[in-house]
Amino acid sequence: MQGPTPRSITRRQLAAGAAWTVPALTVAAAAPAMAVSGPRTCVTMAPSTWTTETSNNASAGGVYWDPSQTNTTHQYPPGFTVNADPPANDTYWATITTTIHVVAGRTYSFSVDYEKFIRNPLTATGTVLINGTTYGSITTTGLPLNGTLPVTYRATTTGTISFALRVTIPATSNQTSGDDITWESVCYTSDWT
Repeated sequence: MQGPTPRSITRRQLAAGAAWTVPALTVAAAAPAMAVSGPRTCVTMAPSTWTTETSNNASAGGVYWDPSQTNTTHQYPPGFTVNADPPANDTYWATITTTIHVVAGRTYSFSVDYEKFIRNPLTATGTVLINGTTYGSITTTGLPLNGTLPVTYRATTTGTISFALRVTIPATSNQTSGDDITWESVCYTSDWT
């Protein structure tokens, strides 16, 4: 009986090679079960993709989509700006709403960019609502003047969700001049499990 030629492979070598391959296949099969972030999607900040609703009781100012809209002190950034002032003893609010498609079981991470203007006596509150429930908020008290509000949402069903951004400004009997908030962008990713 002759030994193997330099180019031939013995059964023992083949078995040893197969033993090393099995764990590699096991690891590769387990990888898809781990969460991976999906692509980043940004919602267009324009009246064509959002509906606007207001309390219609502003004593001054209003709501603006136009990034070139200017007041007496500054240029508003692109996005949706609320610079309305409420009547005495009343509250002014403005909400923009869009729909976003979600998949059951996935977690969605939203980044909502904003800028706030804090030169007025009344505090404004900005709120993120998903299907009517508050998921995050900011106020115009303190710094920073701009930033990102992170929001996490876990989808329980596949379909569309209502995603809304609201600004609320309450007035007192002697003060009706409110701060302003601009919602600049909404982007999100989801995990792929």
